[in-house]
Amino acid sequence: NPPDSNNTQDNSGTNTNTTDSRDNPNAQPDTTNSPTDTIGNQNNPGDTAKDGSTNNGNTTVDKPAEAIAKNPNTTGNSVTTTIPNADNSQEQDSSEKASNSGSGQSSNNSERISQLEQSFTKEFEDYFQQQFVTRAYNEQDIRNLTGTIEQETGIRTAIIYVSFVPSSVQSPETECQAESASPAIDRRFGYRPSEQSASSGNCGTADNEQLELLMITANGGTIRRQIAGANRSNVIAMTQQFQQAVTNPQKNNFAKGNLLKTDSQNYLHSAQQLYQWLIAPLRADLQAQKIQSLVFAMDDGLRSLPLAALHDGKEFLIEHYSVSIVPSISLTDPNYRDVRSMEVLAMGASQFSNQSPLPWVPVELATITQELWKGEAFLNESFTLENLRNQISQNKFGIVHLATHAEFNPGKPENSYIQLWNSKLRLNELAQLNLADPPVDLLVLSACRTALGNTEAELGFAGSALQAGVDSTLATLWYVSDQGALGLTTEFYRQLSQVPIKSEALRRAQLAMIRGNVRITNNHLYNSDKEVSFPSELPGQTNPDLSDPYYWAAFTLVGNPW
Repeated sequence: NPPDSNNTQDNSGTNTNTTDSRDNPNAQPDTTNSPTDTIGNQNNPGDTAKDGSTNNGNTTVDKPAEAIAKNPNTTGNSVTTTIPNADNSQEQDSSEKASNSGSGQSSNNSERISQLEQSFTKEFEDYFQQQFVTRAYNEQDIRNLTGTIEQETGIRTAIIYVSFVPSSVQSPETECQAESASPAIDRRFGYRPSEQSASSGNCGTADNEQLELLMITANGGTIRRQIAGANRSNVIAMTQQFQQAVTNPQKNNFAKGNLLKTDSQNYLHSAQQLYQWLIAPLRADLQAQKIQSLVFAMDDGLRSLPLAALHDGKEFLIEHYSVSIVPSISLTDPNYRDVRSMEVLAMGASQFSNQSPLPWVPVELATITQELWKGEAFLNESFTLENLRNQISQNKFGIVHLATHAEFNPGKPENSYIQLWNSKLRLNELAQLNLADPPVDLLVLSACRTALGNTEAELGFAGSALQAGVDSTLATLWYVSDQGALGLTTEFYRQLSQVPIKSEALRRAQLAMIRGNVRITNNHLYNSDKEVSFPSELPGQTNPDLSDPYYWAAFTLVGNPW
């Protein structure tokens, strides 16, 4: 594992111990925190004034959703806009340029959504060599889903598709060919896989394809934005630069209060550029509709992007929205279940015969099951496949937490695995655990890694929940330190006991690290409301700066975010 960083800078520019105003879904915002940091308060003033990025005069961003939000009768209409290259630019209000393209464009958008669902779904089916199709979601299905989630949780959600399209706009019939087979009935989702391929066809992947964003919400029209000048080649290159920089905390060179952009290893440069491409073109619509949760369905090459650490010039994306990714909505169980009454099965290993030790795992398991959540813990010799199956068969655990090495590698699914005490559980063997019957709602993998930028490894990572048969997986994109995993996972469970959705619990845990409310100092872990002492014999005790995104941005929620 990479060594802990001993930096003490506060990457967020804020370091406060004030209570997050979103802790209470019905609370008024705490003005000591970010003015947009609220859940359940629909008078969110927005965050336009917080954009500290520079303006080179190349960008205009539309604000069509303000009109849509004021007139609920426009639901189902759509807006399609081409946004000039947003390289390090400040958003400008040019809502007069947006046009409602009417039923014809709405039909094209609906077709595009169906194509993306089929295309993304087929990628995962091909990778795992099995049929996962449960229901082919269309535009109205997704809009209805976000509305249902808002009614059940009080949290406004946007589904955002990030993909690439030919730079010369083609008709829906030629830009992505796919055919759909009608699914039959399945016990868990209400459908079962058809014997035929759910979709077939070919979608181009040329480097000069243009970045496209497509957003669906419960109450607004479908927003479709093509980002001029942002093509597959430069977006993927910037993504890889960002990944390389954020995974090396020693090279995140910047002075507090002075965001440097000259060092190619400084993650802030790429974090802000990616924000301008992926978030800024939708920001006015997100504000107008008071969106609080972002669910991304991503094209290949982007599924291992640490979205939480995208940066607007002053703050991280996670400081304004909870963030999660899905393989496709069609491959996600849409049902909401409150996990707060569920028990956790916590297993892990601190010693390995051929991998580096994880000496902090015993503290992690004990803290979770003895102080934060009802459940049982098993360590080292008791962390076997047989015992894992036996414990799951008792049908009383809604959460499975595995604190051990896990690898999402290039190649076939069997190349990826979760390390048990005496064996490797291959990714293609996860279904044998019967985590779907009865359903386990959440699988946590607190010490894993994916080969960043590799399409096959990304498919394994993003498809882990799918293959395991669980609704959601919380996993890390890269190896964080043992101490960093301890800090985030314990805070995650604390927050999960207080909020209605998993992605919001993760957001609050990441915020607590950014703001210094979760820290490790002098053999003690300080969480938002607890203090945990470490055994003095634990090796490698340091005081890492957990506010650095290296420690918290790796954690990603995949699958059902609710």
